[in-house]
Amino acid sequence: MRLLKRNKDIIIKPTDKNLGPAVMDTNDYVNEILKEHLLTNTYKQLTHTEMQNAMTDLKSALTNIIHSNANKLSQAELTFFKRSLTSHLRLPIFYGLWPPKGP
Repeated sequence: MRLLKRNKDIIIKPTDKNLGPAVMDTNDYVNEILKEHLLTNTYKQLTHTEMQNAMTDLKSALTNIIHSNANKLSQAELTFFKRSLTSHLRLPIFYGLWPPKGP
C-alpha cells in the first residue's frame, strides 16, 4: 500500500457513488479533469492579483456578516469565526471523482 501511495505515476481516488477506489494513470486523470471541468466556461483561471483581490473581498464580506450577526451567535461561534479570519484563508480545492459523468 505504501508503494502504491508513493507512486506518482498513478492516482488512487474514490469513485462516484462510493463504489470503492479507482487506480488511474496520473496524466490521464489530470487530462480528464481539465477536459471535463476546468477547460470550460464554468471556471476561470485567476491571475495572482485577481486571486488576492478575491480573497480580500471574501474576508471583508465574511467580517461584515459576522459583525452584523454577532448578537445572534454564541460566544463559541464568535470565537470560531474570528479565529478563522485570522488564519490563512484559501479558496476551495477542486478534485474529481471517477468515473466522470457521461454525456
